[in-house]
Amino acid sequence: MKVRYNQKPEDRIFRIPLTRPWRLLLPIIPKPKNPLSASLVLIYGFAAVIALGTIFLMLPISSKTGQFTPPVDALFTAASAVCVTGLVVVDTASYWSFFGQVVILALIQIGGFGFMTSATFFLLAFGRRIGLKEKILISESMGITRLGGLVKIVGLMAMFTILLEAVGAGGFYQHFFKGNPIETSVWLSAFQSISSFNNAGFDLSGSFQSLSNYQKDPLMLLVTAALIILGGISFLVVADLIKTRNLSRLSLDSKLVLSTTGLLLALGMVVILLTEFNNNETLGNSHRP
Repeated sequence: MKVRYNQKPEDRIFRIPLTRPWRLLLPIIPKPKNPLSASLVLIYGFAAVIALGTIFLMLPISSKTGQFTPPVDALFTAASAVCVTGLVVVDTASYWSFFGQVVILALIQIGGFGFMTSATFFLLAFGRRIGLKEKILISESMGITRLGGLVKIVGLMAMFTILLEAVGAGGFYQHFFKGNPIETSVWLSAFQSISSFNNAGFDLSGSFQSLSNYQKDPLMLLVTAALIILGGISFLVVADLIKTRNLSRLSLDSKLVLSTTGLLLALGMVVILLTEFNNNETLGNSHRP
């Protein structure tokens, strides 16, 4: 119900003047883009390493003939080295120059070590700080759920890798120093050791011979096999073995890795022995006078 006001003679009316509201011009802040997921960062990182390796391998300095390498051959070699598959389209020893072999070896090391782990190692070497985002990416690439002590694990992994590759190179040097200059022996030993530890399959034997020339050389075969196995089971399993010193107290992941590796090695050895024992082209001549 509306109440009507009757003004009296003594009443005064005060009117408050209307004021305009203040206006503040605020800048329009663009909506932040969604950051790349860890999986995409790893994929793009590996793709960038392969692309950079392809460019280096295409250069005339990478081939012994001093000519440009076809892009397809360079791309295939770079991808094979980073993904440590061991597939080649040209002979590594006879086609690539020393520079090209160094590029291939660097790609093998980065691929075997892991893109994010390799990047972290270089950042630590230059005194850079590793942030939370980088730790998450490293944990994703290594399959580790915890972030605490992750940088320490990367450092220990690098030391483990370099130490075993150095020991393997020392073992190979006992073979390569015969009849070769010292620098050639050192390079052949280092290449063979790094390639074996990362299970890359690249070699400098020449003529696509791989290890066929060493079939009666126990030193070469045993050192190569040891590096392949230790590199395959990974640093985390070896560290777990050293820490616990008891097979029953190992983590579930370590037990699965060791049991699966042992089963596959034993089963593969038995199958090859049974199928190739009487084959004169493989094992048949090895047990005959």
